[in-house]
Amino acid sequence: MITITGPSGVGKSYLKRYLKDIFNFEEIPVYTTRKPRKEEDSTERIYLTEEEFKDKYNKNEFIFVDKIYDAGYAFMASDLREGNNTILELYIDNVEKFRKLYPSAIMIALITNSQELLENRLKNRGENNIKRLCEWEEEVQKIRDNKNLFNLVYNIDKNTENKILIDMEEYIQGCLKC
Repeated sequence: MITITGPSGVGKSYLKRYLKDIFNFEEIPVYTTRKPRKEEDSTERIYLTEEEFKDKYNKNEFIFVDKIYDAGYAFMASDLREGNNTILELYIDNVEKFRKLYPSAIMIALITNSQELLENRLKNRGENNIKRLCEWEEEVQKIRDNKNLFNLVYNIDKNTENKILIDMEEYIQGCLKC
């Protein structure tokens, strides 16, 4: 099981799709009340109304439930199975709990020191959400404060953003051999 954590725009979804294709990982979908983006496919997110989301929450079908940028996010508890070559994006506030429940998971964090990089990426995907930019430093600090929970923390900047795919592929290959 592999998790990818980081602030909005850092490249989590891009890395997840790349690793999913290379290693044939099964993606664990996120259930959300957020509106779909143009480039998202239906395997990444399951879009629910507020009422549908609340219903599943009240039936205890969800785990790792969060309210992020005014939208509900959660995983179906039944989808999270260790040892099935799965990959998912994980919000920073769930990292400690996730590590306790899934101690053998490979947990990767992506951080950056560049607000400009995040701002450009968010604009390129059609978002101009100031909330996402306002919270990136806090999210990066939470990752730094909890770096012992991650197998790998990777700093993204203009010089490393293309190199990450090769580095992550090599890292995952090494982990899968163990």
